[in-house]
Amino acid sequence: MDFDCPYRILFGPIYNPAVLGRWLGHPNIRSFNSSRSVRVTEFHHSLQLDADSYYAIEQANFGDILAQLPPGWEPDLVIWYNLALMGLPPGIEECPWPTLAIVHDWPLNFQPTLDYLEAFDYVLCDRALLKVLQQQGFERAAYWPCYGHDPQQHYLIPGLERPWDVVFLGSMSYHYHRDRNPWLERISRLSPDYRVLISDRYYRDDYTRLLNQSKIVFNHSLRGEMNMRSFEAAACGALVLVEEDNLEYHEFLTDGESCVTYNSQNLEAKIAYYLTHDAERQRIAAAGTLAIANHSAERQFARLLKLVPAAQAAFASGARQRFCQAPAIWKTLLQARQLSMSLTPHARERSLALLQQSQPPPELSAHVEAVAGALGLNRHWDQAHLLDPNLTSASFPPEAHRALAQLGQAVNTLQAQTAGRLGQNPTLIWHAYNLACGLSLLRQPAQALPLWQQLLPQLAQIPIDFATLSWLQLLPRGHGRNLHEFTHLWDKTAAMVLSGDESAEALRRLLLWQAFELSGYCLMWSQQPAAAIAAFSRAEVVGPGSFFTYLPLLQLLLASGREQELLATLRRGIARLGLLEVLHRDLLKTLERQGAWSELKAMLPDYERLMTRFEGGGASVRDSPQAWMPHLLQMRPDLLASRLEWAGY
Repeated sequence: MDFDCPYRILFGPIYNPAVLGRWLGHPNIRSFNSSRSVRVTEFHHSLQLDADSYYAIEQANFGDILAQLPPGWEPDLVIWYNLALMGLPPGIEECPWPTLAIVHDWPLNFQPTLDYLEAFDYVLCDRALLKVLQQQGFERAAYWPCYGHDPQQHYLIPGLERPWDVVFLGSMSYHYHRDRNPWLERISRLSPDYRVLISDRYYRDDYTRLLNQSKIVFNHSLRGEMNMRSFEAAACGALVLVEEDNLEYHEFLTDGESCVTYNSQNLEAKIAYYLTHDAERQRIAAAGTLAIANHSAERQFARLLKLVPAAQAAFASGARQRFCQAPAIWKTLLQARQLSMSLTPHARERSLALLQQSQPPPELSAHVEAVAGALGLNRHWDQAHLLDPNLTSASFPPEAHRALAQLGQAVNTLQAQTAGRLGQNPTLIWHAYNLACGLSLLRQPAQALPLWQQLLPQLAQIPIDFATLSWLQLLPRGHGRNLHEFTHLWDKTAAMVLSGDESAEALRRLLLWQAFELSGYCLMWSQQPAAAIAAFSRAEVVGPGSFFTYLPLLQLLLASGREQELLATLRRGIARLGLLEVLHRDLLKTLERQGAWSELKAMLPDYERLMTRFEGGGASVRDSPQAWMPHLLQMRPDLLASRLEWAGY
């Protein structure tokens, strides 16, 4: 491969050196980073990050990064890598050289990412986001594969047998991968003659070794992208099974020649065929290994270099003028929102500092205070807190209460400006919605419930206007590992609305789902079980199906003795969230309690298969599904031994 780079490139943040590979260290490429190390939670230690320069997100502006360039070294292009997740210091729109944003993982931070793209001369992204941008008239963008093969980490290991028939290795987060998880459930129900493993517990060398021990690796991408698993599995010699409607795989692999595609009608048949036709499977897998070797991250970067002239042309045309001319306070709000949701350490503190230092016009002061309060509250959002019976308002730290008070005061100010009429100001409705979320989070149901009652009719008719939403931060969002399922669903649905694949009513249903669900919790904490059941039931109807809707609803139905409703709700929950082991287990226990022995007996083999084929915590709210297998024994050993004639436990 030719490593000739005719351009001077400033690239960062370079938190993953594999992105550049051997390009890193090229005399025409300089790198920067926000820190000298990164904490890798899976391995419980920090990795050193080498770069040519570093900046402190706590106080740096983008000009501080440029100021560290050697005298006379002027870049032909400045690249910001992973705009959705890496906190961007303010000021890139003032860069005196062409700028380019690389965007992936955008469903984690969609609205700020979308708004920020106008600050760049050119954008590279996956095909799903490119469709959104083109639909919105944004032409300064092109497709670029954001991932590539890393031959140093993923490769064939000679001499290994492949004892595993079908394997999936990756996240099973039910709210982030709710489209994929029903497929994984189908995989778990394959013939008991197959050796199947579904796990989120393997990393680095162990991950590579297990891929080398797999005949077929199942894959289903998040947004139709050619994701890392496709590169990794093919490089390790497994047959890659990829969804038929994937938007990008055909640029790397060919169905029937170097990979195999599936759809909802033929998944099981395709697996059965290739597990009984070894020579054909091995031929396709070997072709996949050869094909993917041509798509290393280094080659992807060489492909990027061919797009430099397009970015330079956009710069010459004054592409950033629209962003530069936007109101200063809007840019500050955008910068704060982007930093707040990024994964860069200390970026959330910087986001609040930006708002505190801002000087909004008087008519926007309360609005800025409301956004600052929402961002401050979001730092403390953990969806699991809703399920903790021991939490009280006093359990939350003082800074959470200060953020809530800041938001509440801002809402009061805005409401006074509209003579107390909530429906007169759409922006006020959004801030009041955030306030109701915050009151619910901090266990203040007496204050939250009247506000939810006022808001529900307003949310049912408020215009879903993205121009207005770009000034706001909607709750609940969460952050990092505590990212709220509402975030995933809202961002994904917003992209579908903007690309013309969904109507804005889908976003309204998400708002109503949150309003009903949080109202349900407030009613439950207020000892109003019947009203809470009604609220959670409404949340189930309008919402996407959530563990945090189903679990309290099931508990309330059980406590109220509403057994038939309980049984029906469990079945609906399993149909929508099939990988959640606790729902399957509770259904078995309900059937036992009701004496439905024949149905119970019919379900137990599927339950056993579900539990024994999964490893890790992602499939369940519990730490490990297998750890809960003893619950079967706790369901009266005589039941299992004599009535169901179960052996082997």
